[in-house]
Amino acid sequence: IQWSPRYNLKVGTDDHSFEAWADMTNNTKRDYQIKRTELFGGDVHLQQSGRAYGGYCARSCCMKSCCCCVDSAPTIAAEGELAGIYWYSIDQPFTLTQQSTFSLPFVKPNIKLEKYAGLTNYFQEQTQKGKFQRKYRIESDSFLPKGTVTIREDGRVVGQAQLADLSQGEKQELDCGNDPDVSFTRQVKILSQKRESASYHIVLTIKNAKARIVKYEYKEIISSAKFTINPTNDNEVFDNKIQSISEGIQIIGEELQANGEQTFQYDILLEYRDTQPHQY
Repeated sequence: IQWSPRYNLKVGTDDHSFEAWADMTNNTKRDYQIKRTELFGGDVHLQQSGRAYGGYCARSCCMKSCCCCVDSAPTIAAEGELAGIYWYSIDQPFTLTQQSTFSLPFVKPNIKLEKYAGLTNYFQEQTQKGKFQRKYRIESDSFLPKGTVTIREDGRVVGQAQLADLSQGEKQELDCGNDPDVSFTRQVKILSQKRESASYHIVLTIKNAKARIVKYEYKEIISSAKFTINPTNDNEVFDNKIQSISEGIQIIGEELQANGEQTFQYDILLEYRDTQPHQY
């Protein structure tokens, strides 16, 4: 007998809603009359016969049997945190039928939502073309254990994503696949290449083929060398949009007009790390 969280994110034109369900599954060949149940969310490790079963215990369901039943659906109450584990209780009796799944409304968090087209790219010396991904960034005012999130827009399923354990106030991105209407072209010109360094001129063009405004975010990871970013746009406003971060560069909080495009230019100087041992 196990349980797992399941979430529904419903996105409308001007609003959104978030539902959480606890799916309790009985894979045995007997019915259980449950008097009281405790559900644990988090990373729990148990030892059994000298072997660790971390996967099973990530979502444990503790039950006590009783010959009681009730007509009204029981409710789940959040009890708080215990040694890094969050636990929930069901105090009303119910029946868990053999080879079945019993679902109950779970926590009721307040969710902040950002919808955007996003791309995390990795530095390459050659020209690239591709699509942005459809992303949803959520922030919860309470802990949410990991589970599957089904995203619906205007009542239609547009994707599913896996939510990792989400702490209060933490932000997490849900990736729902490519957006065919938001694309990029990244052209590269080699300015110089030496043993200890190299420099490149990048022309990044992002296009929106939709008939509406799209919010987008772009991040380029540079991990192979020490780097310096120098924006080279004719427009100072565009220069300021290219932000240098510890991993590389990012362009965030930007919007593409309907059927519009934006082009960013910048130079990247790579200084290769000295991996050779020093001679003494």
